[in-house]
Amino acid sequence: MKKKNNTFAIIGLGRFGMAVAKTLLAEKREVIAIDIDMNKLKLLSDTDATLCQVEEITVDTLRNAGVADSDVTIVGIGRDIESNILASMDSLELGVKTVISKASNDEHARILTKIGAIAVYPEVETAKRLAIKLSKDLPEDVVPLSEDFFILQTQIPQSWDGKTVVEMDLRKKFDINLIAIIHAGKANATIRPETVLKAGNGMVICGTSKNIEALQSKLKNEMLT
Repeated sequence: MKKKNNTFAIIGLGRFGMAVAKTLLAEKREVIAIDIDMNKLKLLSDTDATLCQVEEITVDTLRNAGVADSDVTIVGIGRDIESNILASMDSLELGVKTVISKASNDEHARILTKIGAIAVYPEVETAKRLAIKLSKDLPEDVVPLSEDFFILQTQIPQSWDGKTVVEMDLRKKFDINLIAIIHAGKANATIRPETVLKAGNGMVICGTSKNIEALQSKLKNEMLT
Protein backbone atom coordinates (compact mmCIF):
# COMPACT_ATOMS: atom_id res chain seq x y z
CA MET A 1 0.00 0.00 0.00
CA LYS A 2 1.35 3.42 -0.98
CA LYS A 3 1.44 6.11 1.64
CA LYS A 4 -1.41 8.61 1.44
CA ASN A 5 -1.80 11.96 3.12
CA ASN A 6 -3.84 11.98 6.33
CA THR A 7 -4.02 8.19 6.57
CA PHE A 8 -5.14 6.78 9.91
CA ALA A 9 -4.75 3.15 10.99
CA ILE A 10 -7.17 2.05 13.68
CA ILE A 11 -6.37 -1.14 15.55
CA GLY A 12 -9.34 -2.52 17.45
CA LEU A 13 -12.92 -1.61 16.59
CA GLY A 14 -14.56 -1.44 19.98
CA ARG A 15 -16.80 1.53 20.79
CA PHE A 16 -13.83 3.89 20.94
CA GLY A 17 -12.11 2.66 17.79
CA MET A 18 -15.35 2.50 15.81
CA ALA A 19 -16.35 6.03 16.82
CA VAL A 20 -12.94 7.35 15.78
CA ALA A 21 -13.11 5.46 12.47
CA LYS A 22 -16.58 6.72 11.56
CA THR A 23 -15.71 10.31 12.47
CA LEU A 24 -12.53 10.25 10.37
CA LEU A 25 -14.39 8.72 7.44
CA ALA A 26 -17.03 11.44 7.69
CA GLU A 27 -14.18 13.93 7.42
CA LYS A 28 -13.01 12.19 4.21
CA ARG A 29 -9.82 10.83 5.74
CA GLU A 30 -8.15 7.61 4.64
CA VAL A 31 -8.83 4.92 7.24
CA ILE A 32 -7.29 1.48 7.63
CA ALA A 33 -9.49 -0.52 10.02
CA ILE A 34 -7.84 -3.54 11.65
CA ASP A 35 -9.49 -6.13 13.88
CA ILE A 36 -9.53 -9.85 14.61
CA ASP A 37 -13.34 -9.91 14.51
CA MET A 38 -14.72 -9.79 10.95
CA ASN A 39 -18.19 -8.95 12.27
CA LYS A 40 -16.85 -5.63 13.56
CA LEU A 41 -15.14 -4.90 10.26
CA LYS A 42 -18.38 -5.59 8.38
CA LEU A 43 -19.93 -2.59 10.15
CA LEU A 44 -17.67 -0.44 7.96
CA SER A 45 -18.22 -2.42 4.76
CA ASP A 46 -20.34 0.33 3.20
CA THR A 47 -17.62 2.96 3.75
CA ASP A 48 -14.36 3.80 2.00
CA ALA A 49 -12.29 2.29 4.81
CA THR A 50 -9.67 -0.32 4.00
CA LEU A 51 -10.71 -3.36 6.06
CA CYS A 52 -8.07 -5.76 7.37
CA GLN A 53 -8.87 -8.87 9.37
CA VAL A 54 -5.89 -10.37 11.19
CA GLU A 55 -5.59 -13.63 13.13
CA GLU A 56 -3.30 -11.97 15.65
CA ILE A 57 -1.68 -8.57 16.04
CA THR A 58 2.04 -8.70 15.33
CA VAL A 59 4.57 -6.49 13.61
CA ASP A 60 4.18 -8.53 10.43
CA THR A 61 0.37 -8.52 10.36
CA LEU A 62 0.30 -4.77 11.04
CA ARG A 63 2.91 -4.16 8.35
CA ASN A 64 0.88 -6.19 5.86
CA ALA A 65 -2.25 -4.25 6.84
CA GLY A 66 -0.52 -0.97 5.95
CA VAL A 67 0.15 0.46 9.39
CA ALA A 68 3.68 1.49 8.40
CA ASP A 69 2.16 3.71 5.70
CA SER A 70 -0.16 5.55 8.07
CA ASP A 71 0.38 9.07 9.40
CA VAL A 72 -1.32 8.26 12.70
CA THR A 73 -2.19 4.95 14.37
CA ILE A 74 -4.96 4.76 16.94
CA VAL A 75 -4.93 1.69 19.19
CA GLY A 76 -8.47 1.14 20.40
CA ILE A 77 -7.93 -2.22 22.09
CA GLY A 78 -9.46 -1.83 25.54
CA ARG A 79 -9.64 -4.73 27.97
CA ASP A 80 -6.57 -6.63 26.79
CA ILE A 81 -3.88 -4.31 28.11
CA GLU A 82 -1.04 -6.55 26.95
CA SER A 83 -2.32 -6.57 23.36
CA ASN A 84 -2.84 -2.81 23.55
CA ILE A 85 0.77 -2.22 24.60
CA LEU A 86 2.18 -4.66 22.04
CA ALA A 87 0.13 -3.08 19.23
CA SER A 88 1.41 0.34 20.28
CA MET A 89 5.01 -0.88 20.39
CA ASP A 90 4.68 -2.63 17.03
CA SER A 91 3.24 0.51 15.42
CA LEU A 92 6.11 2.60 16.74
CA GLU A 93 8.57 -0.03 15.54
CA LEU A 94 7.06 0.25 12.06
CA GLY A 95 7.96 3.94 12.06
CA VAL A 96 4.56 5.53 12.72
CA LYS A 97 5.33 8.97 14.15
CA THR A 98 2.10 9.41 16.09
CA VAL A 99 0.57 6.50 17.99
CA ILE A 100 -2.47 7.25 20.13
CA SER A 101 -3.53 4.47 22.48
CA LYS A 102 -6.55 3.97 24.70
CA ALA A 103 -5.40 3.64 28.32
CA SER A 104 -7.33 1.69 30.95
CA ASN A 105 -5.62 3.10 34.05
CA ASP A 106 -2.75 5.30 35.21
CA GLU A 107 -0.19 2.49 35.20
CA HIS A 108 -1.19 1.51 31.69
CA ALA A 109 -0.90 5.15 30.60
CA ARG A 110 2.58 5.44 32.11
CA ILE A 111 3.76 2.42 30.15
CA LEU A 112 2.30 3.78 26.93
CA THR A 113 3.98 7.13 27.51
CA LYS A 114 7.28 5.40 28.30
CA ILE A 115 7.33 3.60 24.96
CA GLY A 116 6.49 6.78 23.06
CA ALA A 117 2.74 6.53 22.54
CA ILE A 118 0.12 9.14 23.47
CA ALA A 119 -2.23 7.77 26.12
CA VAL A 120 -5.87 8.83 26.16
CA TYR A 121 -8.66 8.08 28.65
CA PRO A 122 -11.90 8.38 26.64
CA GLU A 123 -14.21 7.14 29.42
CA VAL A 124 -12.42 9.07 32.18
CA GLU A 125 -12.36 12.32 30.21
CA THR A 126 -16.03 11.96 29.31
CA ALA A 127 -16.90 11.32 32.95
CA LYS A 128 -14.91 14.36 34.10
CA ARG A 129 -16.58 16.66 31.57
CA LEU A 130 -19.99 15.36 32.60
CA ALA A 131 -19.23 15.88 36.28
CA ILE A 132 -18.02 19.44 35.67
CA LYS A 133 -21.07 20.18 33.54
CA LEU A 134 -23.46 18.84 36.17
CA SER A 135 -21.73 20.51 39.11
CA LYS A 136 -21.72 23.89 37.40
CA ASP A 137 -25.20 23.41 35.91
CA LEU A 138 -23.91 24.28 32.44
CA PRO A 139 -26.30 24.49 29.47
CA GLU A 140 -26.13 21.94 26.65
CA ASP A 141 -24.23 24.28 24.31
CA VAL A 142 -21.26 24.58 26.69
CA VAL A 143 -18.55 21.91 26.60
CA PRO A 144 -15.99 21.90 29.45
CA LEU A 145 -12.43 21.05 28.39
CA SER A 146 -11.21 21.37 31.96
CA GLU A 147 -12.59 22.63 35.25
CA ASP A 148 -12.19 26.25 34.19
CA PHE A 149 -11.93 26.29 30.39
CA PHE A 150 -15.03 25.94 28.23
CA ILE A 151 -16.13 25.89 24.61
CA LEU A 152 -19.45 27.56 23.80
CA GLN A 153 -21.53 27.28 20.64
CA THR A 154 -24.10 30.02 20.22
CA GLN A 155 -25.58 32.34 17.61
CA ILE A 156 -24.00 35.57 16.44
CA PRO A 157 -26.26 38.31 17.84
CA GLN A 158 -27.91 41.03 15.78
CA SER A 159 -25.70 43.69 17.37
CA TRP A 160 -22.62 42.05 15.81
CA ASP A 161 -24.09 41.84 12.31
CA GLY A 162 -21.84 43.30 9.61
CA LYS A 163 -18.92 43.86 11.95
CA THR A 164 -15.53 42.30 11.38
CA VAL A 165 -13.63 40.12 13.82
CA VAL A 166 -11.06 42.86 14.38
CA GLU A 167 -13.83 45.39 15.06
CA MET A 168 -15.41 43.15 17.69
CA ASP A 169 -12.02 42.43 19.28
CA LEU A 170 -13.47 39.68 21.49
CA ARG A 171 -10.11 38.85 22.98
CA LYS A 172 -9.71 42.36 24.36
CA LYS A 173 -13.34 42.88 25.38
CA PHE A 174 -14.08 39.46 26.88
CA ASP A 175 -10.72 37.63 26.87
CA ILE A 176 -12.20 34.86 24.72
CA ASN A 177 -11.25 33.44 21.32
CA LEU A 178 -13.49 32.91 18.30
CA ILE A 179 -12.46 29.53 16.85
CA ALA A 180 -15.14 28.79 14.24
CA ILE A 181 -18.17 30.19 12.44
CA ILE A 182 -21.04 27.89 11.47
CA HIS A 183 -23.13 28.55 8.37
CA ALA A 184 -25.63 26.16 6.78
CA GLY A 185 -24.49 23.40 9.12
CA LYS A 186 -20.82 23.68 8.14
CA ALA A 187 -18.09 24.98 10.43
CA ASN A 188 -15.36 27.27 9.12
CA ALA A 189 -12.30 27.52 11.35
CA THR A 190 -10.46 29.95 9.07
CA ILE A 191 -11.05 33.12 11.06
CA ARG A 192 -9.28 36.26 9.84
CA PRO A 193 -9.35 39.83 11.19
CA GLU A 194 -11.39 40.91 8.16
CA THR A 195 -13.95 38.09 8.51
CA VAL A 196 -17.43 39.64 8.59
CA LEU A 197 -19.87 38.37 11.22
CA LYS A 198 -23.47 37.75 10.19
CA ALA A 199 -26.35 37.62 12.66
CA GLY A 200 -27.99 34.21 12.84
CA ASN A 201 -24.88 32.28 11.94
CA GLY A 202 -23.44 30.10 14.64
CA MET A 203 -20.12 30.74 16.34
CA VAL A 204 -17.83 28.65 18.50
CA ILE A 205 -15.81 30.44 21.15
CA CYS A 206 -13.57 29.33 23.99
CA GLY A 207 -12.40 30.85 27.25
CA THR A 208 -12.54 30.55 31.02
CA SER A 209 -15.83 29.92 32.77
CA LYS A 210 -15.87 33.48 34.13
CA ASN A 211 -15.38 35.05 30.71
CA ILE A 212 -17.84 32.72 28.98
CA GLU A 213 -20.47 33.50 31.60
CA ALA A 214 -19.86 37.25 31.18
CA LEU A 215 -20.41 36.98 27.42
CA GLN A 216 -23.51 34.84 27.86
CA SER A 217 -24.93 37.37 30.30
CA LYS A 218 -24.32 40.21 27.84
CA LEU A 219 -25.91 38.32 24.95
CA LYS A 220 -28.91 37.43 27.10
CA ASN A 221 -29.41 41.05 28.11
CA GLU A 222 -29.21 42.15 24.48
CA MET A 223 -31.99 39.71 23.57
CA LEU A 224 -34.21 41.10 26.36
CA THR A 225 -33.75 44.73 25.33
